Amino acid sequence: MRPTTAGRCIGKTQGGSDAEHGGIHEGNFLECVKSRKRPNSDVEIGRLSTTLCHLGNISYKLGRDVHFDPKTETFPGDAQANQLLSKPYREPYGLPKV
Repeated sequence: MRPTTAGRCIGKTQGGSDAEHGGIHEGNFLECVKSRKRPNSDVEIGRLSTTLCHLGNISYKLGRDVHFDPKTETFPGDAQANQLLSKPYREPYGLPKV
């Protein structure tokens, strides 16, 4: 078992070190692939966490407050901020249109 900073155990590997088994997150992910359960740290949590960082960086880069609409995931009426939501990709490595 590995302790957290609060002293709670967060997981256990079956023999050997975390490095030998790919770490607790990787093991949890592989187990969830088999069981179809939701992992401890799923992609939506990561996406939301990084979105907050990107929004802070956009505000910092522009040197002003920005107002983000989470439903449309844009800055309404702010073309300068909207330009910073993505970047042009080098061909042929663009993102597919979904």
